[in-house]
Amino acid sequence: MAGRVVIAQFVLSAIPAYVMQGCMLPTRILNNLDKVSRNFLWGSTEDHKKLHMVGWGKVTKPKHRGGLGIQEARGRNLSLAAKLCWRMENSKNGGWADVLRKKYLTGHARKLKAHTRAWNAVRSGRGLCEKGSKWIVGCNSSLSFWNDKWLNIGTIRSLIEGPLNLGESEVCVREVIRDAGWVLDNLSFVFPDHILKAVRATPLRHHFVREDHRSWISSLNGEFDSSNAYLLAINENLETPEFHGKWIWKLQTLPKIKMFLWKCLHSILPMRAVLTHRGISGLGGCDSCTEGEESISHVLRDCPTAKKFWEEAFCPVSLKQSFSDDLLVWIKKNALDPSKGLGKDYDWSHFFLLGLWNLRLQRNRKAFE
Repeated sequence: MAGRVVIAQFVLSAIPAYVMQGCMLPTRILNNLDKVSRNFLWGSTEDHKKLHMVGWGKVTKPKHRGGLGIQEARGRNLSLAAKLCWRMENSKNGGWADVLRKKYLTGHARKLKAHTRAWNAVRSGRGLCEKGSKWIVGCNSSLSFWNDKWLNIGTIRSLIEGPLNLGESEVCVREVIRDAGWVLDNLSFVFPDHILKAVRATPLRHHFVREDHRSWISSLNGEFDSSNAYLLAINENLETPEFHGKWIWKLQTLPKIKMFLWKCLHSILPMRAVLTHRGISGLGGCDSCTEGEESISHVLRDCPTAKKFWEEAFCPVSLKQSFSDDLLVWIKKNALDPSKGLGKDYDWSHFFLLGLWNLRLQRNRKAFE
């Protein structure tokens, strides 16, 4: 499966990327592109369907968020459209950008009934651009204090409730700046603490001569961030903690073993207990013993066959206590430990990972005999 992931990432996803950079593909085509990648990844064909062990929404997340780094077609198309919109709005000397601006952003643009594919892509990506960027307060700023997004957390008007006093709705950012500092005392509204902290954390430069301009929030240099745009396009909650198993991709081991560990961490190895939980019943117990159900932890550690294997292995003394830990904790401790095998010259972590892999192969041989 590791090889299929690479092909899906760099072949199946790359083929339509050229077209996606200049137009928004129809939803039906985007769904079919995902279907081709999804079926190829899990080995399904029109005649022979296979069980997809994890949802496509999880697979298409970045690796540090628990996915496999394969990009969803619609999210990729939308992020590329947002990049096109960003380039048009921030390109001052681009010939194509000037053509689009003069054609569609002037007075006669309302009379146009048909639009080019490039302009439709720009319009589709504008919402994502606004979501991922903010305004940087410039010299003599003309930004609206309430309605323009110049804070990372959004527009101030969207963060508060209730009406504003007469005349305050038109306040500009420059009217609350004095001597390179924020002066909010003239406003009658009492701001919550988190908004006050966000406003006061916004830097002001006394000799800043650049005008108001947009900056991508997640980018250190303010330029467009494709990775962040994709996460926003698939509606990923950026405040959720990252995947607890992202360490597996840094291991010095075979790609197929990394994929095997990824399945372990997501509890999707097709053991009998996992399949029974998914509604496939009548599969029986472990083929090596008759003690309990065949779960992932049973096959890799708790089965008498696995116990005998680990007892005869040259496990470092410092890791023997880890065999009573939770399965995922046990795997992580042993996979990352730099110790050598007890009395041996090889790394214990390499032996441990190959041991897990071979225990799984042994189970498969018995299950499919």
